[in-house]
Amino acid sequence: MEIIFGVDFGTTNSAIAINDGGRVRVVSVDTDNEGKPLDILRSALFFDRRRKVSVGQEAVRKYVEDCTDGRFMRSIKTLLPMEVFTSTQVWGEAYKVEDLVAIILTNLKHKAEREVGKTINTAVLGRPVMFSTNPGEEQLAEDRLRSAASLAGFNKIVFQFEPIAAALAFESTLGVGEKKTVLIGDFGGGTSDFTVIKLTGGNVSSNRDRRSDILSLSGVYVGGDTFDSMLVWDKIAHYFGRGVNLSIGDGGSLPLPTTITHKLKGWHLLPQLRDRQIRGYLREIRGRVDDPQAIRRLEELIDTNRLFEIFQSMERIKCELSNAESADFLFEELDYTIAFALHRHE
Repeated sequence: MEIIFGVDFGTTNSAIAINDGGRVRVVSVDTDNEGKPLDILRSALFFDRRRKVSVGQEAVRKYVEDCTDGRFMRSIKTLLPMEVFTSTQVWGEAYKVEDLVAIILTNLKHKAEREVGKTINTAVLGRPVMFSTNPGEEQLAEDRLRSAASLAGFNKIVFQFEPIAAALAFESTLGVGEKKTVLIGDFGGGTSDFTVIKLTGGNVSSNRDRRSDILSLSGVYVGGDTFDSMLVWDKIAHYFGRGVNLSIGDGGSLPLPTTITHKLKGWHLLPQLRDRQIRGYLREIRGRVDDPQAIRRLEELIDTNRLFEIFQSMERIKCELSNAESADFLFEELDYTIAFALHRHE
């Protein structure tokens, strides 16, 4: 019986499963900060100055520990449909988007192959319902993803719309001949896809893409990362300068420039504030703002690069709200504490 890998390359996280004669298991492909195994691999890369590339949690850890020592990349999937993106230079070497994706897919493939003890070249590769509303960009994205899988060593590739996997899993619970029309939601890190599909219990159709059963499909470019960013911006950013006003004389004032505060919307953006001119500007305005302590906290946050921890904590309580009415956020530093309860229906 042929062994097939199922690959989910995501904007934020990726995963791989093994189908061995109908028996399916998900592979542990990474570890968290405490060394516990994880079934997901962060879709992130870090190239150090020696051109050594790290993947997943290791890439994030190295970036957080010393962002000045290398090049960090995330959300690579969003580049797939971009015609204007041809390649990027990393320490003098050019990488196309399919080259970057292939590094992540190769990492997943090798870990799954260690599980089965042999090389596997066949994969069912998930893809969004919609890469782009532009037909040319849509085709470009799929072509690039296929090329990346080929570079990773897969020579037999079948694409499957990402929500269809959930539909097939639900269909397997139906009685033989039982029919249902269902709405499937696939909430990813970068996009959310929705599919209305007809299901029939006991369906053994060889047409596994189920195109003839799909009644409608669509997607929006909003995902889990968007929610995390909005929550941090709404609940946390004011501790670090959002809303701070700078005196400009004659009783007038201006808010802190958005070129600074908007870096709080993404943990990976914070190191951009280590620029010498920006650090000098922050030191210079401490005595001319209505909340100098917020500026000091921002400077400390830049120094320690701990915004990633804040985003992780926010993601954790967001997940807790799936099963609870409220969850507690806590971030402690030497001279201040950020603590509040977040409610599901806020």
